[in-house]
Amino acid sequence: MSVGLNKKISLKSMIAFTLPTMSTMVFLSLYTIVDGVFISRYVGANALSATNIVYPVINLVLGTSIMMATGGSAIVAMLLGEKKEQKARSIFTSLTIVVFLIGILISIFGNLFIKNIIYLAGSTEQLYSDCYDYLSFTLYFVPVAILKTYFDYFLVTAGKPGLGLFSGIIGGVINMLLDYIFMVPLKLGVKGAALATQMGMVIPVLIALSYFIYFSRKKGILYFEKPQFQFSTILKACTNGSSEMVTQISTGITTYLFNIKMLKYIGVDGVGAITIVLYAQFLLTSIILGFSSGTAPLISYNYGKEDKENLKKLVKYGYFMIILFCFFVFCLSEAIAPIITVIFTDKMVDYLKKALIYGHTSRISS
Repeated sequence: MSVGLNKKISLKSMIAFTLPTMSTMVFLSLYTIVDGVFISRYVGANALSATNIVYPVINLVLGTSIMMATGGSAIVAMLLGEKKEQKARSIFTSLTIVVFLIGILISIFGNLFIKNIIYLAGSTEQLYSDCYDYLSFTLYFVPVAILKTYFDYFLVTAGKPGLGLFSGIIGGVINMLLDYIFMVPLKLGVKGAALATQMGMVIPVLIALSYFIYFSRKKGILYFEKPQFQFSTILKACTNGSSEMVTQISTGITTYLFNIKMLKYIGVDGVGAITIVLYAQFLLTSIILGFSSGTAPLISYNYGKEDKENLKKLVKYGYFMIILFCFFVFCLSEAIAPIITVIFTDKMVDYLKKALIYGHTSRISS
């Protein structure tokens, strides 16, 4: 039985394999921006600011999912490379169950302590209501959101990155349609934005479950089997993926510090302005994140297979592509910065300018 990871590495084959994952991340960033545009245009600056206030909490949830996904997929891909398919499938099944249970626990305890969490994240009385509406609906769907990120990584490990792209596009379209329905005709405000985002994740999760339960058994190599619950394996997955979780947590901490300073020096509109900057950052770095996510299973598989020639090529081509993407992203950011800010709201442009002027004068005074 063959797997999509089992191929001779060349620059062309590497790009072909990672392209669906890169496209998935770019598309994800685009419909995330659409969320922000709808919130800004049809709910208001306070609602946009509120989403950024609670973003560090969501970032922690995402970090947990990515930790299990990257760490677990590295183990499973390595076992597939070693031709230990049954063990790989059993570990994949056990990790899926663990991830789902973690999602349920986060959802329960998050909603129990939601008031404390919101104020700890830096919310003001003015923003509390919107923060509560957005975060509470998000927390209800944490098990689904965690599985969505988790399956995105494992579809690549299963050699089906194209299926991840297909399900991501469907989920994104549903999200954007529901954004309009919930926020414009139904006027559900920020609750509608949260609900639309989470509902957009349900279909991709169902598609991935269908593949791993049924379709992969016919032609694939990775599907659900009797789980092997080994604490050492779960711990190893957490350890392997801890660096990615630290990255997510650091992003959350940075966002939190931005929010606190913006509230202090500019106010709620300042938080809205930095929210737009972070949306743009996600868009511009999404292609690099997608490339890294798509390449990781190839490295793990060839490591398990002990194919040193492929590993050397992966490292060489990986550095080349990352440098190329960084240069491209820098040029693109300079070109589209005015466009991205204006599509949210014209008012925010003024606050972005104030934030930049304040940062410049602070550096001069120091």
